[in-house]
Amino acid sequence: GMVLTEKALALIEPLNILITQLHLIHDTEPAFNPELDQRIFRIAVSDSAVVSISNTIVQFLCDLPNGNIKIEFVHYVPQQINKQLEQDEINLVIDLENNLPDQLPSLLLIDEDFVLCFGKHHPIKTQESLSIEEYCSLQHVIVNTDDNSFSGYTDITLKGLGYKRNIQHSLSHFSVATEYLYKSQSVCTLPRHLVQQSNYPLDFLELPFTSPRYKLRMLWHSKKQNDPAIQWLRNKVYFLIKGQTLSNNPSFNIMNIIRNNTVRTHLKCLYSHQ
Repeated sequence: GMVLTEKALALIEPLNILITQLHLIHDTEPAFNPELDQRIFRIAVSDSAVVSISNTIVQFLCDLPNGNIKIEFVHYVPQQINKQLEQDEINLVIDLENNLPDQLPSLLLIDEDFVLCFGKHHPIKTQESLSIEEYCSLQHVIVNTDDNSFSGYTDITLKGLGYKRNIQHSLSHFSVATEYLYKSQSVCTLPRHLVQQSNYPLDFLELPFTSPRYKLRMLWHSKKQNDPAIQWLRNKVYFLIKGQTLSNNPSFNIMNIIRNNTVRTHLKCLYSHQ
C-alpha cells in the first residue's frame, strides 16, 4: 500500500486547520442588526423624485431605530451611475424610470397617471371635463427639473395625436408650480398624488387623452442584492412609500419580486392583481 512521506505527515495538521478555516469562511454570512449596528447609508434622490417622497424621507429619518445609523442624501451623475453604485459612493438611487438603466435590479415605487391641475378660482373649475382642443388652448406651465426645455412627456403624447399645447412658463420645482397655480390663471399637468398632497387648495380634471405614466423607481447594484443592510434599507423605503397594504399580506415576500433583469416583469404581475 501507499505510505505517507515525511512531508505529507507534516502537512496533515496545517491542512486540517486550513480546511476548518475555509469552512468558516464559506459559512460566514454578512449580518445587519438595525437596532445595534453602526452604518452610513447613501441615497441618491433626484430633484424629480424628491417632491414625491419628501414625506417618506421625513418619516424614514424619524423612524431610524438607533442613533448610529446615519443617512446621507447625495447627488448622482446619470452617466456614472454604475460606477458610483459599484464603488459604494451610493447605495440606492431613486429617480424617474426613464432616467435609470435597465440592467440593474430595481423596484417600482410609484406608477400613476397625470391630471390637469389648477387653482380653485380658475374658470374651468365648473367644468366636468375638457376637450383636447380646450386643454391645448389653456395657459400651461410645465415642471422640468432636468433641463431648460419647454416640453415634457405630455408634449410627446400630444405630438403623436397631432396637437400642441400653449406653454407659458417652464419651472424647475413642483412646489413653485403649485404655488403659482394657486395665484394665477394657469394650469399644469402633474402626477395625481402631487395634486392631492399639495399645500395649496387646488382642483384637477382628468386629461382628455390617454395619460403618460409617472413611474418612480428605486435601484441598487446587483452585488448588493443579498446584502442584509441594503435589503433592510430598501425594504424600509419601499414599504413606507407603498404603505402597509403589501406588508400586511403574510404571503408577500419582497425578495420574490426582486430579480435582476426580470424584476419589472414580476412587478407588472404583482400590480395586475390589485
